[in-house]
Amino acid sequence: MNNFFVDINNNYSNLLSLIVSIIIAVITLLYVIFTYKQMKATKESVKMLINQINLDKQPCVVPVIKKGYSHAEIDNGRRWLIIEFDLNNIGTFSAVSVMIVSHLNLKYTTTKKGTHEVPMTSTIEYQPFIAVNEKKELFVAYENKEIEYLIKDLEISYNKNVERLKNAPHLNHYRGTTLIIQIFYKNLLGQWFKTELSQEIAWFNDNNLQINGHNLNSITVPPNELNPKHDVDLQFSWLSNSQIDINPIDTSEVNRIIKNYSQHQPEIMNLLNNSPFNT
Repeated sequence: MNNFFVDINNNYSNLLSLIVSIIIAVITLLYVIFTYKQMKATKESVKMLINQINLDKQPCVVPVIKKGYSHAEIDNGRRWLIIEFDLNNIGTFSAVSVMIVSHLNLKYTTTKKGTHEVPMTSTIEYQPFIAVNEKKELFVAYENKEIEYLIKDLEISYNKNVERLKNAPHLNHYRGTTLIIQIFYKNLLGQWFKTELSQEIAWFNDNNLQINGHNLNSITVPPNELNPKHDVDLQFSWLSNSQIDINPIDTSEVNRIIKNYSQHQPEIMNLLNNSPFNT
């Protein structure tokens, strides 16, 4: 029996050593893989923790719409739609390089360019910084052409809702044009953020008309036409139909969006392109 094991040891020692080496190598490989996964999971957890800490110490700029209105046309036929709002930094750090733009999002019509977006007429509103708990009173504006686009879109939603009330009053109303206000700002480390407010527009109220009985639409535009000599107020839909989103955003995306509004404000693009935080 002893000779049998001696023969195996002499004849297969190299093979046994190879098998043992392979087993050790496999065990080592499995250990390395397991250790790598554990390190990766730990690294991800630490990264998430750091990100959460950073997010807890950021500016957070939000708009609160106060009112929208349009005065009668002036002598040259120009008319402006003004939307006033408060801008509040409810975060824990100051916001820097704050820029505000706005557009109307048409629901049922398009512009001559075939797009549903109607950019504001006013220039980009720029604030060097907004401190924590600071409030700014600002506005965006639209002119005649943009107002015409808005009213045409509202006419369609009005007619659709009249038919819905007649035929299916239990269903939700057709949504109107949406006002979009976008705020771009950085923290002190150069990370950009975007706050976007979406608020549905219902109609205009003509301040020169009187309500006929209980018919509220007797003073609204639509169905009435916009009188060039009348002042009107913008009527927004319920607050439940508004939405606000706040997210980090890449510098390249900020550049792309702001570029669409900065045709007459080269200093704004210079500000973005020459930022020490851009790479």
